[in-house]
Amino acid sequence: MATQNQTDFELGKYYLDQTPNEIQRLELQYAFIKAGFGHRDILELPLDFSKAGELNILDIAAGSGAWILDVVKIPQVQSRLSPTGAADPVNIFACDLSPTKFPKSVTDPLGIHFFVQDVTKPFPEEMYGTFDLIHIGLLCFALTSEGWGQALPNIHRLLKPGGLLLQTEYNTGVSPPKKSIADIPICDIDTYVNTGSSVVDRANSIMMWSAYRNDFLVGFCARYPPMLESASFTILSVKYFDLPYGAARSNDQRSTPDHALFNLEAFMDTGSRSLLSQDDLEIPRGHKITTEEERKRALEDLVRDIRDKEGCFSGLAEWVIQKPL
Repeated sequence: MATQNQTDFELGKYYLDQTPNEIQRLELQYAFIKAGFGHRDILELPLDFSKAGELNILDIAAGSGAWILDVVKIPQVQSRLSPTGAADPVNIFACDLSPTKFPKSVTDPLGIHFFVQDVTKPFPEEMYGTFDLIHIGLLCFALTSEGWGQALPNIHRLLKPGGLLLQTEYNTGVSPPKKSIADIPICDIDTYVNTGSSVVDRANSIMMWSAYRNDFLVGFCARYPPMLESASFTILSVKYFDLPYGAARSNDQRSTPDHALFNLEAFMDTGSRSLLSQDDLEIPRGHKITTEEERKRALEDLVRDIRDKEGCFSGLAEWVIQKPL
């Protein structure tokens, strides 16, 4: 039976490297996920902009600001940004653990208010009950189970009654072709991680095992909805999207760069380094890796096989969630 031991990660901590390349990765990730959910041109927000009155929007864990910069391009938002002096302004706020990746030189002239904030810690009380829409996403490798238990009540306090939470998340690991995220039940870790040699088995020996070892939500998309309900949220809708990697992509998709595989490789690189530092890296489970050279070789072989041979998918979910009236 698998055993768990949280080591490197606090309740909320950035999982990937803090390098200039990380900004590019975040922006590419935002673009292919947005396209995958069908938001190809103007971002679709679950908010009625025809309503008169002031609107407040907050982007939590804003990263490089890709989502919030998309929001300000929406015509109904653009004409009501606070610098325009509109009588019924749309006030935009963004926060993150660090300002390093956020483009304040671009956002400040637009009146976007950025502040440093850990979502697992209480927000300023003057913000409670003020937001019509909050966006948060792609934190399945950033918040622990306990971290989500603290973050969700904090978000609940920020929303107005009837306010909306828009959230997109990965399902933590990968799945074989034709295995939809919607069909994956809640399972224990031994179901997800085994000694097989397929690309799914090898990838999940990194992705799922590092998630488990660091107390992230394994099988996020199945385990998260009950947490929302426990935090007094109502799920209004959910969309699923199966993101293909490598050989799982269609012929049309293979004519374009595989930014998604580049993204997956970044996660597996960080996860495998973390597991190696804990003396718990096996690719697949049962095949112990003890040196950096072995780790790099195993990762290179895995990425090549995903690209050229088997392919696999990551499931994503996009929820529209409401704080009840």
